[in-house]
Amino acid sequence: RALLEKALESALRNFGELHPTVATRQSNLGIVFRNLGKYEKAQDLFEKALESDLRNFGELHPTVATRRNNLAWVYRKTKDWSNAVLEFKLAINIIEKSLGKEHPDYVMFTNSLIGTIKEGAEAGDPEMIALKEDMGL
Repeated sequence: RALLEKALESALRNFGELHPTVATRQSNLGIVFRNLGKYEKAQDLFEKALESDLRNFGELHPTVATRRNNLAWVYRKTKDWSNAVLEFKLAINIIEKSLGKEHPDYVMFTNSLIGTIKEGAEAGDPEMIALKEDMGL
């Protein structure tokens, strides 16, 4: 974690906030924080990386899909089912339009979406229960 924090500081100093290298380092550090259960820090880093990549690449870039997927996982871990589903759907849409349904990320993100809906339904969330029924899961 410490090395990733130093790498991010260096990239910010050398490139500025909106450089793609900074977004990558923010995302990498966000993954570490997510895995440590520090979801607020992870969410903040993922949101910054997403904002930067949206400006640099536009909405339909595969990197933006990855950032949305990372953010969706934070929402899933914090049981924010609606936002998790929204971000997974956005990520899936980007991959479908940019790389096609045959791409491994399409399958992976779709499986994550389905898992989120099932998990939310099992937790008793009314919206997820309805989605699960609508999708025949």
